[in-house]
Amino acid sequence: MRHRLHIGLVIAFATLVSVPAEPSKAAEQSRSVVRLDVPLQRSEQGRRRHFVERCSAFLISITEQRALLASAWHCIDGAMTYGKEPTLQLIDGPVAVETISSGGSMAKDWLLISAPREALRHLKPISASRHPIELGEVLVAIGFGGETASGDRYSREVVCPVSAVGVLFTLQCALQKGDSGGLIARRQLNGQLEAVGIISSGDSQGVSIGFALHALPAVPPY
Repeated sequence: MRHRLHIGLVIAFATLVSVPAEPSKAAEQSRSVVRLDVPLQRSEQGRRRHFVERCSAFLISITEQRALLASAWHCIDGAMTYGKEPTLQLIDGPVAVETISSGGSMAKDWLLISAPREALRHLKPISASRHPIELGEVLVAIGFGGETASGDRYSREVVCPVSAVGVLFTLQCALQKGDSGGLIARRQLNGQLEAVGIISSGDSQGVSIGFALHALPAVPPY
């Protein structure tokens, strides 16, 4: 049985350059992957269940007014709890977000959300790659699937070889609850990250699925 990870376009393209790695810049990009909490209710076995869908999102663009982030559709699959909004959990506190558009199914497991620019002014958008995902290449996945013994969530980077390509592509790595909506990226020779996909689903043991960013439609004005 497939297990959904509780872990989704105006794109500025990056250029591959052969210069020494810059760890500080790579760390700065990793901070642009943030926690996303979505209060939902769903009917399960005839009963209404309220819970918080714990996911991730990553910054892809900033305009004069708003910040645009990508995440996964299944993070908002359900009825929003009345009076409670999806929020980014940032260092300075929670920030409410608005849904712009989504794929509407697991086959198109993408979500675009926006937040006030000022709240994410300290973060840098992650640009998308111009190069297609290749079979056998090694990518990295970053999301808030880490959890301490006390229940605190933290982000981590997981190495993920590609075993199948397509709009939905397969990774040989174990991602966890909370990673959904997080970043799948290619690391350039200079240490910079190029976004190639959104963390979607998996078995939490060794196989994970991503949604390819190149399949996102154009983002409407907002």
